[in-house]
Amino acid sequence: MVAMHSNKGFKLLVLAVFLMQFGGAAGSIGVPILAKKVFQTSFWGLAMLGVIGALVYSLVCFAMGDLSKRANPYKMMLLGTSAYAATFTLAVFATATWHLILVYIFAGGATAFFWPMVEAAMAHGTTGQIQNRRIGIFNVSWSLADALGTAAAGGLYLIWPRLPFVVLIAAMMAVLVITLIAYGLAETEERPPGENTPEKTAPGRPIPQETKLNYARAAWCSNFFAHGVTNVLRSVFAAPAVDVFKMSPLTIGLIVGAFNATRTITFAVLRRSSAWTYRSSVLTGANLLLISGMACVVGAAYFAPADFAVGIVYFAMILSGLGCGIIYYSSIYYSINLSSLVASNTRIHEAFLGAGAATVVLASGGLHSLVSSPLAGRILLRFGLDQFAVSSLAPFILAATAAGLALGVSRRLRK
Repeated sequence: MVAMHSNKGFKLLVLAVFLMQFGGAAGSIGVPILAKKVFQTSFWGLAMLGVIGALVYSLVCFAMGDLSKRANPYKMMLLGTSAYAATFTLAVFATATWHLILVYIFAGGATAFFWPMVEAAMAHGTTGQIQNRRIGIFNVSWSLADALGTAAAGGLYLIWPRLPFVVLIAAMMAVLVITLIAYGLAETEERPPGENTPEKTAPGRPIPQETKLNYARAAWCSNFFAHGVTNVLRSVFAAPAVDVFKMSPLTIGLIVGAFNATRTITFAVLRRSSAWTYRSSVLTGANLLLISGMACVVGAAYFAPADFAVGIVYFAMILSGLGCGIIYYSSIYYSINLSSLVASNTRIHEAFLGAGAATVVLASGGLHSLVSSPLAGRILLRFGLDQFAVSSLAPFILAATAAGLALGVSRRLRK
């Protein structure tokens, strides 16, 4: 693997990550809004959008296998970015929901060639606090871009429903140029003297390999469910946001943006020290925050006055963003520190992430269909519950349950 040791090359990759995620967030949030508002896509259609891209992404990450260990990461990043831009160029001309589903299939495969490789390139050849700082900067970069891109998507949509896709394509063109420059630097520049000497690497406490493996597995499991919750927000949140909470496209973007902004702040805090690592209470607390956030969304619909419901959902996104931020950072940190085969481990981290995103949204769609049945309607009526509201909120009921499963399973894996 070509390593990115120089500060100049590292900064270029950070910029590429920012642009990649900003464009991806604007385009990805633009898709379900377009589908819901223009194509009148059903709940299952929105769920399929959330499932198919994540599933393809996860499968391609798993399928990489030895390729991730041998291939040049920059060439794979260039391939993935090019394919991503070409895919959303076609999305500009989409006229039906199934066109958007095809877009997500190809986009999922394309991004699998970018994210595991850029993570490995950034961390390769570093250890200790230098590695933790780089992971932190990477996380802050993509998460800040996610927050800004998501918040911008609503406004871009109001100008022109296809404008989020155009912004994504422009961002991908910039990523291609930056990646090419970073590739040239990685090929020609030598590692600066003393960048990662033992004196500059935090000694830390020795961690047995078995403990590292247990925590990596626990973090992957937690991230499986946490990213499933994240994907619920990205894909099907538009349905209850419009139908139950009566939100505008701009409000949807701002509320999901609050989730991303909180996660970004969490990354910025965690990168300052690695004292939080390999502590059971940290992952436990993160899962509890995620459960609380999802429960608040459901509670806002049923128990809060209409004037306060949107504010409670906003608060719920803050809780959820904090929990997801800790979980995601833990997953990538433990993956990179598991062994020297960085690209292979980041591939697993991303594969679990994608698989969770697909599974939780698919399960939420199943619960939505179950609750929408005539039998369920009669049962809910006996309890004085509105079937339409319950079915719209089914993804968040399931998301809270998924976070509870993550809490239990990850605790067992850490033993």
